[in-house]
Amino acid sequence: MASEGSGLGRNINTALLAVESLIALVIIIIIAAGIYASILIFVSSVKGQSFEAIHTALLNMVDLVIIMLLAADLLRTIVVSVKEGRVPVRGIVEVAMIVIVREMVASSLAGFSVSVMATLAGSFLAIAASYALVRRYASE
Repeated sequence: MASEGSGLGRNINTALLAVESLIALVIIIIIAAGIYASILIFVSSVKGQSFEAIHTALLNMVDLVIIMLLAADLLRTIVVSVKEGRVPVRGIVEVAMIVIVREMVASSLAGFSVSVMATLAGSFLAIAASYALVRRYASE
């Protein structure tokens, strides 16, 4: 009976490892596609003549770079979770901060709204405060 439980545990761990590996592979593909898209945006912005086109292209590139940072940070979180058997809280808080910065960039692309930016800035400050607390008190 005990050998069945340990066999089931190994099967579950193997399945979890396979799923996490698949997620890591998808994240790596997203990073590669983001780099390729960034290169295409940069090349097309250099060819464009208007300042507005270059400005929009640069904001799009920043948005893609932030998405790649998110993907890389998620990949790091998955690797740490698998290797150490725990979820790094500081990594998750860092991802939340990056998500808010990305939303700020996306909001500026859609059109500047003071209320949206104020809300995002308040959210960022709250998560930054939680980051400071996690960094100070967590035993990661």
